[in-house]
Amino acid sequence: IASAGVKRSMDVLMYSAGGSAAGLSGGEGKRAAAGPAVHKHINQLIIQLDKLPDICALIQSRSTDFNAVNVATAWRILLTKTGRSHALRNDAAVKTAVELLGQATLCCISDFGPRQCSNTLHAIAKSSYILDEQVLGALVVRAEAKALEFNSQNIANTLWALATMGRAPPESLMDALVARAEAVSAEFNPQGIA
Repeated sequence: IASAGVKRSMDVLMYSAGGSAAGLSGGEGKRAAAGPAVHKHINQLIIQLDKLPDICALIQSRSTDFNAVNVATAWRILLTKTGRSHALRNDAAVKTAVELLGQATLCCISDFGPRQCSNTLHAIAKSSYILDEQVLGALVVRAEAKALEFNSQNIANTLWALATMGRAPPESLMDALVARAEAVSAEFNPQGIA
């Protein structure tokens, strides 16, 4: 159950978007028509939440309103809070939040930029979370599509994440990342090269 502060913030989100939660979500399976101000506010709220039940409640109530940045941020915060705890991962609210974030990822994957792709893969790998294969596959395909826009940090995060998960990148992704790494080689710091 979400805290009173989270409920107030969700009410502010609904009011600032000009409608109720039902009006914002656009119905089952549809993306919200929320604007940039709402997405920015959602992201600020995700970052400020420090209790796992509050994060899960926000994801459960607002994931249909998330844009690509909100989805990537929610993955990072949720997986950081659950850490490597098997007990937390088996919690019903966490399982529901993960499922909803997976659906949100698939709904807005075409809007994921280099940062969202690499940061989401990094958060998943860092937490050792075993993600639904469809969602993980979509992230890898999107990373390949955006690879020529990656900066050195995006390249390092993506390669580290795939290696940590024990997944060989598809040859086409590896070729694109190598070409991009050569183009941005002056940006790499010693940690990124390692």
